[in-house]
Amino acid sequence: MAFPGAGEQSPANSALTGAVARFHDKFRRFPRDWNELVTAGFIQSIPQPADGKRFAIDPDTRIVVELPK
Repeated sequence: MAFPGAGEQSPANSALTGAVARFHDKFRRFPRDWNELVTAGFIQSIPQPADGKRFAIDPDTRIVVELPK
């Protein structure tokens, strides 16, 4: 895992991970930013990470994780 200690999957992380996977399947690339998932219709809105955190895509696992800002 590229982001050791990134924590467990929350519902928001899981939803984003699924959206990123569908986006990647369709476009053969990762989204440039989270807004691109909304624009492409994969999610309705961008969930908020926990306070002091930000979402990131782990390049090894392709799972969305929350990291410190």
